[in-house]
Amino acid sequence: MTDTTTKRSVLFVGVHNAGRSQMAAGCLRDIAGDRVEVRSAGSMPAERSNPTADEAMGVLGIDSTAEQPKSADNRSRAGV
Repeated sequence: MTDTTTKRSVLFVGVHNAGRSQMAAGCLRDIAGDRVEVRSAGSMPAERSNPTADEAMGVLGIDSTAEQPKSADNRSRAGV
């Protein structure tokens, strides 16, 4: 029998983690709520998120303005 109490984890990875990967993570968080642990990261993270992506998420009713690009590098994975 499958354990249905195990929380799934999803990691969206992009290059800069400033737009699409953060948008995908925000959409899944909005849909799944606390049933899924959702994270995003980038292989070469930007200094800040793309304001156009934040604007687009706002149109969907999702506030992503607190999100900051994060590294997918093994040394910093604890924060991802």
